[in-house]
Amino acid sequence: MNILVITTSFPSYPGDAAGHFVESEVSALRDQGHQVWVLCPRPALRPPAQSPWLRHFVGGDLFGAPGAWPRLVERPWRLLWLLPATLSLRRQHKLLPRMDRIIAHWLFPAGLPFGLWLKDLSTELTVVIHGTDMNLLLRLPTGLITRALLPLARRRTTLRFVSAALKNQLLLLPLSPPVREMVQRAEVQPSPLSLKALPDKAAARSRLHIPEQQRLLVIVGRLIHQKRAQVALGAASLVPGATIVVLGDGPASAALKQRFPEASFLGSLPHHETLCWIQAADALLSASRWEGAPTAIREALALDTLVVSPAIADLPEWGKSQPSLWLVR
Repeated sequence: MNILVITTSFPSYPGDAAGHFVESEVSALRDQGHQVWVLCPRPALRPPAQSPWLRHFVGGDLFGAPGAWPRLVERPWRLLWLLPATLSLRRQHKLLPRMDRIIAHWLFPAGLPFGLWLKDLSTELTVVIHGTDMNLLLRLPTGLITRALLPLARRRTTLRFVSAALKNQLLLLPLSPPVREMVQRAEVQPSPLSLKALPDKAAARSRLHIPEQQRLLVIVGRLIHQKRAQVALGAASLVPGATIVVLGDGPASAALKQRFPEASFLGSLPHHETLCWIQAADALLSASRWEGAPTAIREALALDTLVVSPAIADLPEWGKSQPSLWLVR
């Protein structure tokens, strides 16, 4: 099949953690023998990658770290970039061969309006809904939620939720019959992980110069209000003698550094380095409630690192078979 992936977050250089789970899905589709093209915003600080399958549209100041929604909250005028971004996306789409399937990661704006405007009736459209999408959607009045999703339902769009809890949240609402039918037949599938060859825990600690007996706690994610890093840091600081490492960046970084001087803030690292820290850690702490199928938590569990998190989304179900997942209710 010819498959087009539209995403507002995708790695712009080797090791870039931005949208790495989307890149993992693209790699998995290629391994299955599909021809895959990616349309994503042009990186702001780096030249666009030279690749026949990776195409960039002009996103201006709307896209980039720590994410479109935090950037929009910071400066609402960035929404004006939506129109030129859409026009640029459509120009790039016309240069590509005819697609059998379009996969749009994130409901806003990759699914609505980008994916909807590019789709003709003969092309299958799949919109992947993440935890951030659901939190934004639930902020709307119920009537507006149905109205927003109705154009997708009319075109027989396939929704894919990264967790069953997100799908069930939407089904609890009084949706119109076409929208309810679309949600009921939606798929539930977390994005694939890409865990390339990593050292074992002892070797990871040696590489990072962490003594064997030292307690190491890591916090991974964008430093924005919704991720509640301050709660995770507050919990970590209660562990006597623990080394606390924060991996990620965002607008809350300066305030967190001032409030928790005992923690080491390493910023946004290449993805393989982040995985090495997770592998080396005694525990990964997460306090976010904005998640669907949290990638960092799934990576930690795959690496057999203890995870402490609120009981959100599908985590209570995962906890039944994951003894290294400790849930706070």
